[in-house]
Amino acid sequence: MSPTLYRANLNYLLQHPWQLALAMLGIGIGVAVIVAVDLANSSSKKAFLLSMDAVTGQATHQIIGGPRGIDENLYVSLRVEHGIRSTAPVVEGFVTVNESSLQVLGVDLFAEQEMRAFSGEVASGTQATQTFFRDMLTRPGAVIMSGNTATALNLSAGDEFFVVAGGKRHSAILLGTYTNDAGAGLDNLMTADIATAQAWFDMAGKLSRIDVRIADGDNDLEDRLVALLPGDTTLLAAAARTRTTAEMSAAFMTNLTAMSLLALLVGLFLIYNSVSFSILQRRQLIGVLRALGTTRRQVFSLVLTETALLGFVASLLGVAAGVFLGSELLGLVSQSINDFYFRVSVTEVSISPFSVTKGIVAGMGAAMVAATVPALEASSYRPRLAMTRSVLEQQTRRILPFVALAGVAATVMAIVVLALSGRSLVAGLIAVFMLILGFALCVPYAVKAAARVLSPLATRLGGIWARLAVT
Repeated sequence: MSPTLYRANLNYLLQHPWQLALAMLGIGIGVAVIVAVDLANSSSKKAFLLSMDAVTGQATHQIIGGPRGIDENLYVSLRVEHGIRSTAPVVEGFVTVNESSLQVLGVDLFAEQEMRAFSGEVASGTQATQTFFRDMLTRPGAVIMSGNTATALNLSAGDEFFVVAGGKRHSAILLGTYTNDAGAGLDNLMTADIATAQAWFDMAGKLSRIDVRIADGDNDLEDRLVALLPGDTTLLAAAARTRTTAEMSAAFMTNLTAMSLLALLVGLFLIYNSVSFSILQRRQLIGVLRALGTTRRQVFSLVLTETALLGFVASLLGVAAGVFLGSELLGLVSQSINDFYFRVSVTEVSISPFSVTKGIVAGMGAAMVAATVPALEASSYRPRLAMTRSVLEQQTRRILPFVALAGVAATVMAIVVLALSGRSLVAGLIAVFMLILGFALCVPYAVKAAARVLSPLATRLGGIWARLAVT
C-alpha cells in the first residue's frame, strides 16, 4: 500500500488531536477497567490462599472445639501421655494497633518447628537463636511480624507499643521481623508466645485449636486421635476447613466474577463507541481518497491497520492504568472480604499475564470490530456517496426500528432465561448480558422518539436553535 495513504491519514489525525485523544482514551479506559477488576479479583483470591497456607503451615488436620475453645490439658494429654508429638497448640484472635487490625497467632515455639517454619525462624533484627527463644518465652508481650507490617506501623526491632484486644490495652514489644524466606501471606499477622495470646484474649487454660500433622496413609493415627478426643471437639482436615471457609465466600467471589464480566462489557462498549466515532468522522477523507483512485480494499486495509496500531498502543497504556486502578480497587475488595468473611493479607496487586493478555486482546479485538463495520460501509459506497453525510443518516434511520426490535427480542429472551434458569449462574450471567445488550439496542430508537416528542417544546422555549439541538 502506498505510503501516501498512511501520511494522509496521519495528517488528518494530527490536525484533529482531540479525536485521536478521544479514541485512545476510550480504548484505554475500557482496557483499564477490565484489567483493574480482573487483577483485584485474582489478587484477593490469591491472598486468601496465601493467608490460609501461612496460618495452617504443614498441619494436615486441626482439632477444634466450641466457641469457648479447647481445654489445654487435652493437648498435654495427647503429646505427653499418648506420645502424639506431631501436634501444636494455637491461640488466635485479632488486636488493634494504631487503628490497624492484626491477626495474632499464639504458638508454642518448641512444638512449632515442624508446623510453621516462620514461627520458629530467628527473625531479622534479633540476636542469636537462644536469645530469641528466651525473649519470646520470658518477655511479656513479645511478638514478631512481617517487615511490611512493621514498616506500615512505623515500628522496628526493640520498639514497644500497645495493642487493644477485647477492649483492653496491653503492652507489646517487637523482637524482630520474619525472615525473607519465611513465606508469603504474612502481612497483618503477628506471632506471639501462646501465654501472651492467652492473656490478651482472656483464654487462660484454653486453646483456639490444635494443629496436627498426619503422614499420608497413616489412618491408624487418625483413628486413634478420633477415639481420644472428647465429645465437644472435632478432628477436621485442614484442607477441608480451608475449603469450607472458601465456600462461605463463594457468593462474594461470584459477585466479583460478575463484576469482572460487567467491566468487560462496559469496556467493550467504550472501545466500540470511541473507535466507531473516530472512523465515522473521517468519511469525508475516505471519500476523497476513493475519488483519487484508492480502491475499496486499500481503504479498508488502511482503516484496519491504523486501528490495530492505535488499539495496541492504547491497550498498553490501558494496562498500565489498570494496574494502578487495580491497586486502589484491591483495598476495597479485600476490606469487604475482611469485614464479612475472613482475614486476608494483601498489600499489592499480583499482576497476572492472563489478565494483561485479556485486556490487550479485548482492547484490540473490540477496536477492530468497531472499525470493521464503518470501514466496510464507507469503502463500499461510490466516492461521492462516501463524502455525503446524509447517506449514512438516512440508512441509520431506516434500520433503527429493526435494531429496536432486536433489542426488545433480546430483552424478552433475557427475561425468559431468568425465569427458566433457576439457580444456574451461567444462565443468569447470559441473561444479564442479553438484558444490557437489549437496552443498548433500544436506546437509539428511544432517543429518536424522545426528540420527536420534545421538538415542539424546544421550539417554543428556545426557537429554531433549540429545536435543532434536540433533533
